Formats: sequence, structure tokens, C-alpha cells
Amino acid sequence: MTDFTPVILIANVPLVLIARKDLPVNNFKEFVAYTKENQAKMQFGSAGTGSATHLGCLLMNYLLKVNVTHVPYRGSGPAMQDLQGGRIDYLCDVMTTAKPPIDSGAVKGLAVLNAKRSPALPDVPTAVEQGMARSDRLYLERHLPAEERAGADRQEAARRHARGDAHAGSARPAHRARRGNRARRAGDPAISR
Repeated sequence: MTDFTPVILIANVPLVLIARKDLPVNNFKEFVAYTKENQAKMQFGSAGTGSATHLGCLLMNYLLKVNVTHVPYRGSGPAMQDLQGGRIDYLCDVMTTAKPPIDSGAVKGLAVLNAKRSPALPDVPTAVEQGMARSDRLYLERHLPAEERAGADRQEAARRHARGDAHAGSARPAHRARRGNRARRAGDPAISR
């Protein structure tokens, strides 16, 4: 099974690059220069291997062409504690958990890793605004093998049909014609118009 297809978008994950408060950088450009110079001795944390916080930092590191040691934690809470304690250098955290420590000054908010600034952190510029060539978003999606997706599509069509909205909003003449033919065969004069 190598052919997977997306089924549903679960969430957009806006991330924020945050650094320990004593890291000698004050913005993303300084962070890039410092990280390129000191990557061999730096560490970044995450909420665990494969988490959004891990993949976000991996993507950023890849785009910056740096190789920094990853320290996986069992959740964002322990990673944030070690960032505030100075045991790791940076973290690409989700907006909801990054905002309180940024607002309190416990960590430095260096860049929103998104195309637009966040209304939640209007004073934190995006990485793109600060010179990064691009800033890709992370999406959480559910994928199924292609053959299972076809079955899921049939099940969804059956559920929609049972609710009476199988062809709702369809402007295609072929759909309207088939709908009318089925209604006439079923003897429902209200639908056959």
C-alpha cells in the first residue's frame, strides 16, 4: 500500500519560533546567523518525535540549512519548562502554548512560522517578513489508502443520500436529469419537476 489519499483536513497548525530568554538574539535574522555559527552546540526541543512542534522545527532547520540536535519531550509542557530553564535553545511551539510565556517575558518570541502575522501575537513578525525565503504551514490531515478512500467516499455518499442532500446544490444538468428520472420512476411528483 503506497498510494495514500487525504480524507480530511483536521487543523492548520500556526507555529511560533521561541527561544530561551538569554539566547543572544533578538529577532529572526540574528537567530539565523547565531544558529549557523553555533549549530553544533545548540539543541531544540519538541513535544515529541513526529509532533507538529518537531516537524515545524525540522522544516525550518532544513530551510535554513542547519543541523541542530533534537531533544524530544513527552509534550509541550516539559519542553517549555526546559526552554524557560535554559536547558534547550529553542522550540517551534503552537500558538496557544507559546503566547503566555512570550507575553510574560519568560521566552523570546522570534518569528511566527506562517505567511501572515498572528492576531494573537501582533508584535511578533513572521519569518518571511524577516528574510526567510518561505514559511510553510503544517497541516494535520487524515489519510487513507486509496482503495479505502473509495469505500469511504461511497459511505459518505450513502449518508448524504439518506439525509436527502445527495445532489444538493448541483448545478450540473446531468445530475438534475438523473435526479428527475429517478423521481419519476419512484412516482414522486414533488421531486420530478
